[in-house]
Amino acid sequence: MACEVATNQKKHFYSLDSLRGLAALAVVLHHWHIFWILTPHSRYIAFLLQLLPFRLLIAGHSSVMMFFVLSGFVLSLPQVAGKRVVYSGYLIKRVCRI
Repeated sequence: MACEVATNQKKHFYSLDSLRGLAALAVVLHHWHIFWILTPHSRYIAFLLQLLPFRLLIAGHSSVMMFFVLSGFVLSLPQVAGKRVVYSGYLIKRVCRI
């Protein structure tokens, strides 16, 4: 595939990083939008953000769902490749990363 790069015998999908970044931006803008509509002078801006092209910028709920789908895809790659994954090792790596 053109969107994957092999580094240290691991495949990395850079396009997924871009999607994750856009989803994170949409979640941040969604929270900003919730805060913004509580101010008294925001009716015009809130109306503009509800229009279709701008609506994608504040689609926080959809972006969270996209995170779940991307995470499930990435976590399933070792199993699809036939590699045995030890859960305790995975859990330790995740805890240290967080």
